Amino acid sequence: MKMQNVSTQMIQYTDTEVTVQPLALGLEDFIHRKPEHVTWVNFCGFPDVAEWDSWKNALSLNAHMMADSLDPKQRPLMEEYDEALFLSVKSIVKRKGSRVKLEHISFILTQDFVLTVQERVEDRFEGVKARIAEGRGTVRKRPVDYLVYRLLEAVVQPYGEALTFMEDHLDDLERDIVERPNQAVMESALNLKRDLTILRHALVPMKEVLGGVETSRFIQQPHLPYFRDVRDQIMQLYDRMESIRSMLDSMESLYLSSVGQRTNEVMRVLTVFSAVFLPITFVAGVYGMNFQNMPETQNPHGYFIVLGVMASMVAGMLYYMKRKGWL
Repeated sequence: MKMQNVSTQMIQYTDTEVTVQPLALGLEDFIHRKPEHVTWVNFCGFPDVAEWDSWKNALSLNAHMMADSLDPKQRPLMEEYDEALFLSVKSIVKRKGSRVKLEHISFILTQDFVLTVQERVEDRFEGVKARIAEGRGTVRKRPVDYLVYRLLEAVVQPYGEALTFMEDHLDDLERDIVERPNQAVMESALNLKRDLTILRHALVPMKEVLGGVETSRFIQQPHLPYFRDVRDQIMQLYDRMESIRSMLDSMESLYLSSVGQRTNEVMRVLTVFSAVFLPITFVAGVYGMNFQNMPETQNPHGYFIVLGVMASMVAGMLYYMKRKGWL
């Protein structure tokens, strides 16, 4: 019995017809597939282990490969067996905001069919299914390994969308750091850095996977340039990722510089106030000692004279600071 929320679909096609059906009867539908058709079985959500074992036994597939298909912690890899080519990759779960989350997707490619297993129920391959159903492009005129190329392209596409969002977000962060640097801005920058680390751990092994695919006997020679194109896309994404990381490092330095500059401004203002009030505080302290033998206190205009002296001292100090460029 399947796990909850798991959906399975089988698509069979040639250049002239397409058949799409859910596997209501499970493995039996697949065993009686049309041999002249390209067959693609897509699992959205991990199937039950017992059911997956029945697929393994019926198709004589490698046990290690089948176990890796259902392991969400499995890193991207490529393994070639006598009966099939196994690919494990990571795709981005579509979600709002800058935060990214990955999901595990596996491919089992033979000479006449491909099995795909997605960790989550949300289907990442709707675009490919639409191309097959509508007959767009050349996917229906080519064998099963070309379908895997299209599916890998769909896996990589969300990475570009995530990096584009990050690049747009960088402009806002840079403006906020210059105009109003605060802890929230720095937290946003650190979140982007963490997301980039997650993407890097997924993309770097995927580049190696695509490099290994080019040597597989399950990939036909005319289709190798397509897989190289996907690998080139991953390398471009990696370069964009490193560029974003470099900009975030620069923004971190800019943030620290902006905070330091603002602190210096505050300290300069406080220093000016301290310097201005220090002499007049001294004068006020002297005349506030209330000794009886202070002749200046007997002057009827002494209060106003002292205030005038204080005002002159303040004006003189401000003028001096202005001349020195300290204000």
